[in-house]
Amino acid sequence: MNCKSFTSIFVLTISLLWVFSPPAIAVSFTAIQILTNPRGDEANAIDQNNATFSYLTAPFSSGSITALLDLGSPTDLSGFRFLKQTSDVDALTPNNPDHSDLTFRVSTTPTSTALSSRVYTPVLGLTNGYNGSELLVLDVGGTVNPVTATITQEFGPGPAWYSVSFNTVLGATALAFQFGPSAGESVSGPQQQFTHYPVAEFQAIAVQEPSSMLLFAIGTLLMFGIKFV
Repeated sequence: MNCKSFTSIFVLTISLLWVFSPPAIAVSFTAIQILTNPRGDEANAIDQNNATFSYLTAPFSSGSITALLDLGSPTDLSGFRFLKQTSDVDALTPNNPDHSDLTFRVSTTPTSTALSSRVYTPVLGLTNGYNGSELLVLDVGGTVNPVTATITQEFGPGPAWYSVSFNTVLGATALAFQFGPSAGESVSGPQQQFTHYPVAEFQAIAVQEPSSMLLFAIGTLLMFGIKFV
């Protein structure tokens, strides 16, 4: 095997690895909308500044609430990550520790449609963490349901990054992040856990398009005049 043959095989191998396991990149969101009781400063969670954060919802919110996150343009996604500011989600120490249930949905509706009018469906194949890192912390009895795209009994400390991964979604335009107190938390009285979720930054985990990387690989081979001999 001559030098050119070895080089061509090496380049092709690396290219195929990129095509079938494309590298992930963190992507910021362009807009955020809280569907119920917005706090007013929720843009702090997408401002690309880890020093700012928002509880997302107005004081004393209750029930399950959804934050809609706009990607701005169609993007291929395989995960979602967020910088949780603190484990005390409602800033009330008497009811600590706080436990939250989280549900993740995605939309491929065109960006010309208003964020709240897009169709959102649960992500498929939800798993905790991304490539084994940034795992959410679940209390005893906590679950990750890949069918409903829901995680229960989350109570991780902060500030810390947490991630989830799921089957790649082609052309996603928005994500929906639903949060609320877990079963077993008080819904009234002095021990009530209110519905907030302190986040310094939301990010999507995007994958580069395989077609683009394949073209890059072919261009590299042609540039160096490499032939398969």
